[in-house]
Amino acid sequence: MEVDPDGYNAVNNYMLHGPCGDLNPQCPCMKQGKCSKHFPKKFNNQTNFDADGFPIYRRRNTGTQVKKNNVLLDYRYVVPYNMNLIVKFDAHINIELCNYSRSVKYLFKYINKGSDRATATIECTDTAELHDEIKRYLDWRYISATEACWRIFKFDIHHREPAVECLPFHLQGENTIVFEEKERPENIIRIPNAVKKKFMEWFTTNQKNDDARELTYSEFPTHWVWDANGKKWNIRKMGKAVGRIYFAHPASGERF
Repeated sequence: MEVDPDGYNAVNNYMLHGPCGDLNPQCPCMKQGKCSKHFPKKFNNQTNFDADGFPIYRRRNTGTQVKKNNVLLDYRYVVPYNMNLIVKFDAHINIELCNYSRSVKYLFKYINKGSDRATATIECTDTAELHDEIKRYLDWRYISATEACWRIFKFDIHHREPAVECLPFHLQGENTIVFEEKERPENIIRIPNAVKKKFMEWFTTNQKNDDARELTYSEFPTHWVWDANGKKWNIRKMGKAVGRIYFAHPASGERF
């Protein structure tokens, strides 16, 4: 207190948790008889990390105690803080060391986080009125000001590494063909390479190339690239990708 009275008062006023536990069972942090914030902490001579990578801060047992709500509290009830910040802003500011691999998500989560928006409608389910799902999606698609600026400057929205090549499979002559509703099936059959698909061309590539036979179907995209226009597999010259075979449940039958 004599060395840094401003820091001492800031910690005493804003950075003490509780009291909770047996000292105050009615504290809001109490869940099923235990503190949900895991206070009081244990005394520790130096900062280290637990098995999950979370920090265990140094909390020395100096015998110093302060009174809060008529209860004496020591260093075990102090919330982690930065002295300069709590003195400058005269407020509760919890500072934690991030040493967890998934903590990087916050770098991208909060820069695109905008204002909250809620839409409520009252509808009758007995009517035969058709709902325009496209219109609903466009109405509910909300872009915050921060995300709008991010897109205006053409910054990357997402990144995927490595690329994933979806690998369908089917029985002979039962491959999927996608066409527009107005087109006639007879014309679809006459389209060149209409029946050439990744799975069947994988067999063809294995027949023509000895090197291709050393790879399984799921390993194939690591050394071969699917040419969607030419409907064939080509030797990979650059980049990398992994294959992902569609899941087939054992009860799906042979016509999956």
